Amino acid sequence: MCNNADPEMMAAAAKANEIAGADILDINMGCPAKKVCNKAAGSALLRDEGLVAAILKAVCAAVTIPVTLKIRLGWSPQEQNAETIAQIAEAAGIQALTVHGRTRACRFQGEVDYAAIARVKAKVSIPVIGNGDITNAQQASSVLQNTGVDAIMLGRAVQGRPWLPADIDRFLTTGLPPVERSFETQCRALARHVRALHHHYGPEQGLRIARKHVGWFLQANTLGSEPFRQAFNLIQCDAQQLVFLDRLWDLDAVGAAA
Repeated sequence: MCNNADPEMMAAAAKANEIAGADILDINMGCPAKKVCNKAAGSALLRDEGLVAAILKAVCAAVTIPVTLKIRLGWSPQEQNAETIAQIAEAAGIQALTVHGRTRACRFQGEVDYAAIARVKAKVSIPVIGNGDITNAQQASSVLQNTGVDAIMLGRAVQGRPWLPADIDRFLTTGLPPVERSFETQCRALARHVRALHHHYGPEQGLRIARKHVGWFLQANTLGSEPFRQAFNLIQCDAQQLVFLDRLWDLDAVGAAA
């Protein structure tokens, strides 16, 4: 829930989702997308603390399920108010808060300010979840220790590496390094994922969505991936996508097909 700035409409949407069976609602005031912020939604809301309070109070009052919130540090490096927003959220009834350690103006550029996340954590008693550029198990452990947050949230690092959360959890709970997976094993997992996309979205939409996910996988796990991505994107049939992926572990075969 991020593309609206009207408290009553947000409350109505929250209630509708609870009736539909949602177990939890997450309000996204961290989205930096221009098309969202231009509607005074997403992270643009951070510039209006009064409106933030009104939305959060309305939504929390409308439902009985937990409501959580995601934010950034503020609108820009010169307009940082995450600590204030966190306190507003806690007072409104928000059950947990995720903080991305950049401002909206920074989008995904520059270093994440983990110290700022730690300052937010110190201001509230609700659980705080740290987010931003956490790409491996060692970094996840470092962020947890240095910020004092209760949990971490992964984002773009999982694109193409859907096993990353399991690897991080394994390290944090046992101290063991990530499971070593052969490229063939990774490719087989990707093929299962694409089959699931086809099943869920249907052959036409599933085919298009699969291109994005396969592109992420190739970028994250192969060298010289561009020819393979281009070849995959030219495929116009869902079944042929699966044929391609069933051969992907043999890069020579895929290269010949390209």
